[in-house]
Amino acid sequence: HGTVKVWKYSKGKCLKTFKSPFHHLGTLLFSTDNSTLYAASFCGTILVFSLQTENLLQSIVCDHAISQMALLNGLLYVASAQDGIFSIYNPNQTVLNLQKAFSHKFSRPFMNFEMVDKRTVLLAFSD
Repeated sequence: HGTVKVWKYSKGKCLKTFKSPFHHLGTLLFSTDNSTLYAASFCGTILVFSLQTENLLQSIVCDHAISQMALLNGLLYVASAQDGIFSIYNPNQTVLNLQKAFSHKFSRPFMNFEMVDKRTVLLAFSD
C-alpha cells in the first residue's frame, strides 16, 4: 500500500498521512477550500480524502489511467494523457459523480494540460 504525506517543509515536519490502497499515485490535488485531497492512481482510481480527519471519503474507479487533475469553476477535470480522455466530475455533490466524458485521438500522448475555461483546454506535447 502507498501513502501520501503532507509536509511542512520549513520545519521538516509531517503534518498528515493518508493511506492509499494503491502503490502508485500519479497526481495529487487539494480542493480550493483546502478541505479535501484528491489522489489519482495510474490504474484509474480517484481517492478522495478529508484533510481534517485523514479518512478516505470516496474511491471512484475510472475506465482509464489518470495522469493529471485540475479544478476549475467548482468542477474536477481528470485527464488521461495516454488515451486522450477527459472526464468532468462535480466534487460539490455528496458523491463524486461523472458529469461528462469526452475523448480525442491525438497523434501522441500529451504531457500536460491546463483548463482555461470550461470549454477550452491547453495541451502540451513533447516533440
